[in-house]
Amino acid sequence: MPLSLRLLLLTVAIFAAPAQASDIVWVWHDSDAPALLDGQELAVLQQHFVFDKAGTHLRQRMKPLHIRPGTRVTPVVHAQVATTEMPQLGKPQAQALLKAVLQAGQKSSSGWVQFDFEVPRQQRTFYLDLVRQMRTQLPAHIKLSVSALASWCFEEEFISQIAADEVVPMLFALGQPASTMHSQFFLHEPRLAKACQQQAIGFARQEAPPLKLQQRYARRYWFSYTRYPAPSPGE
Repeated sequence: MPLSLRLLLLTVAIFAAPAQASDIVWVWHDSDAPALLDGQELAVLQQHFVFDKAGTHLRQRMKPLHIRPGTRVTPVVHAQVATTEMPQLGKPQAQALLKAVLQAGQKSSSGWVQFDFEVPRQQRTFYLDLVRQMRTQLPAHIKLSVSALASWCFEEEFISQIAADEVVPMLFALGQPASTMHSQFFLHEPRLAKACQQQAIGFARQEAPPLKLQQRYARRYWFSYTRYPAPSPGE
């Protein structure tokens, strides 16, 4: 790419940065909630489904979560498939996940509910149909967010079929030089799917990307590899 064109793209990207941004902190079921700054939100895991040959295993949040009054919370439903002896997903699993997302949506104080599923390639038809059902059956005032592997952002044919209101590419634990992926997302390269050029992105706080990339997106989700500590008395 000619230097002049690259500089032009950089300038456009910088000036396209959103005027207002939301930082949303992912909180897994074994973690306390972090102390939040003004304007920050939480995305809290409510139910964690694991599918294997033996059936469906459900993990739920057991410990109480202390949240400052008025904090906006997005409930999260997470699903994963066993990597060994992978089951074929069908109607029973779809019904369980659909029910969980619809129930989670009723608890939302942010107007969003999130479905987190790094679906295996061979289960993509199941996934696309399920997300479509979720969006159809959720109330219009509740928006559906889904997480996405960064690699999906280079598969336009697949990711463009995800019928969610928001796709959140996860730019952490990339398994390759992070700077290359960061550059592709910052520049919104032509190969990058349109769904990944919208308002949402996911980062890890231990792998914070350059500020200029953070500013490219209006809704920034933050994952942590470590648990947040319990709040001190009086907090």
